[in-house]
Amino acid sequence: RMIEDAGFEIISSGTYFIKPFSNAQMEHLLKTGIIDEKIIRGLENMATYLPEMGCEIYVDIRKAKSTNQ
Repeated sequence: RMIEDAGFEIISSGTYFIKPFSNAQMEHLLKTGIIDEKIIRGLENMATYLPEMGCEIYVDIRKAKSTNQ
């Protein structure tokens, strides 16, 4: 809603990554070998199937066309 109120329209939106733990926890899990790069890639891929659970959110926008013409 804020985007439209600012005079823009949404082209697309989505997420890149599902992060089930805090940054510090993720770093610890990687350092201790509990998870590895394969798990990280899997979390990225899961965002396709569970976009509502993503942590890295993006919105592509463009200036809305004026309706006063």
